Amino acid sequence: MEFFKSDLFSNSKPIFSIASAENNALVTATVASFYAQIGKISSSIYQNGGLEINSNNFLFYVADCGYVLKRGKLKSEKDLATVSTQVELAGWLLAQGLEFPEIIFSENSNSKVVVDGHYYWYLMYFIDADFFSGASNEFLNAGITIARLFCSLAEVPKNLIIDYQILPPAQDSLSIVEAAENCKKEWPIIFGEQSYLLEESWGHIRDTLEETVQLESEITVSIGLCHIDLHPHNLLMQESKVSAILDFGSLVQAPIYSSIAFNLFKLARQTVALKNGDYLNGDFINQKNIVVSSFLAKNLIPENADLGKYAKVEIMRRLLLILQLNIENNNSDWNHVLPIQINALKEAEMILS
Repeated sequence: MEFFKSDLFSNSKPIFSIASAENNALVTATVASFYAQIGKISSSIYQNGGLEINSNNFLFYVADCGYVLKRGKLKSEKDLATVSTQVELAGWLLAQGLEFPEIIFSENSNSKVVVDGHYYWYLMYFIDADFFSGASNEFLNAGITIARLFCSLAEVPKNLIIDYQILPPAQDSLSIVEAAENCKKEWPIIFGEQSYLLEESWGHIRDTLEETVQLESEITVSIGLCHIDLHPHNLLMQESKVSAILDFGSLVQAPIYSSIAFNLFKLARQTVALKNGDYLNGDFINQKNIVVSSFLAKNLIPENADLGKYAKVEIMRRLLLILQLNIENNNSDWNHVLPIQINALKEAEMILS
């Protein structure tokens, strides 16, 4: 198994392609219906699919002003309430000085989130910047920004607290692993080319699950508002500083300790990968120590916290979800990130413990 190799997050340049004729017509109609106040689209419409299932981001210009229109799928009426609160929370965080994009109010629908059938939309001003790459002092500056974010999340007004909670792996998670073991002969069919890696790593996965389950009570006590997915493509950077925090859908109730550790791991991993896997690099270690000290100073993590263990709690939750989707729902949508999660269990130990 090779660690700290480039992965799907290593590309630091956002890639937009020309939208299909169908999506071009859809975006044009949506803007005309809900955002007539900004004027007519004056350029080609570009599409960035991202990693989210059933989600698309569309870039276009009106005169010289760039906009990003985000589309997501609604699975229930409760989803709309959650998305609306997440968008309002992002606006509140922007008002507190956090680097969130400004969301544009739809005068036609009297809302920041508009609905068209089974889909929701919201419109943001485009920020022309690169993704987090781990270069220069990006890890240091991003880490300090994340500490500011979590401090602000602890002070959110009650009406903006998200009514959606994510829990860490518990004792009943063992049943997912057992169900997977019971159909081990079918792994080549279920997991395809990932089955070999899964079998090779299975002992470590089982051991890590037992370890993370033991941390359940320690982790659960910290549940609060979090951003649970600050991977390199959810931070836009300009001159080594954070210019935008993306993915409002990851603002949820979750264990703060493991969310912080996981976010730092994803950015630390990208920084180490850029340095050809040198996680003992003095510059990186210095940045990491300053970042961890900033979280300790704000009482966001416990003294002497093992961030590697905390990060593995969230990594394991994601890995279990992929297994469960395959075993119970025959859903392989996220199998492409299975190698990333398996490698991450060891990488988190190496760079954060």
